[in-house]
Amino acid sequence: EGSNNPSFLWQPGMIKNGEFLETGPKDFGPDILTRDVIDFIKHKKAESKPFFVYYAEGLTHNPHDSMPDPGSPTGKTVPGMASGVRYLDKVIGRLADALKETGLWENTVLMIGGDNPSNYLGKNIYSAIGVHVPLIVVGGQRWVKWHGATGSLTDFTDVYPTCLELAGIKTKDYKEISGKSFKPLLDGDKSYTRPWLFGWCGGYRVIRDRQW
Repeated sequence: EGSNNPSFLWQPGMIKNGEFLETGPKDFGPDILTRDVIDFIKHKKAESKPFFVYYAEGLTHNPHDSMPDPGSPTGKTVPGMASGVRYLDKVIGRLADALKETGLWENTVLMIGGDNPSNYLGKNIYSAIGVHVPLIVVGGQRWVKWHGATGSLTDFTDVYPTCLELAGIKTKDYKEISGKSFKPLLDGDKSYTRPWLFGWCGGYRVIRDRQW
């Protein structure tokens, strides 16, 4: 992004296991991270151990640079957010394919959440577009009983208690947890929703419900 900031895309600045990772001009950050996550999944499969992965993907954050494209004469796509969104779809597809190839898909929950709108397109704006990002949850039938758009309100603080309850840990006695588990929604209660959400954007406070 800036001259003093390492790239997370081409020739990314990365630290692995406490050591600086040497990268070159053809190395692409999301590909390296995805490869390592897939290696981790396969390792845990071999150990027959459950696992948790938090994958903080940089896409589709600016700078909206070119993405890898083996079919292009330059080996890269045209720059832009659209290219980043399409490549993010490929990254998620690789992770899903790895879970299916290892036979772990039916025993896994995959959550994909947005961060915030991009600069000039809603970021730090105290309106619905400034605090409304998607959350997609998929997985095996044991964990996600149905799929489809819900319109339900959830908050990022809800992810932690949801993961705890999926792991069999009840959260009702943990008063310090501010999030609310949305496991009932995954279990098939399509009416489940938070009645309202609180957002804080650039010093402004926002309250929203399903209508306003």
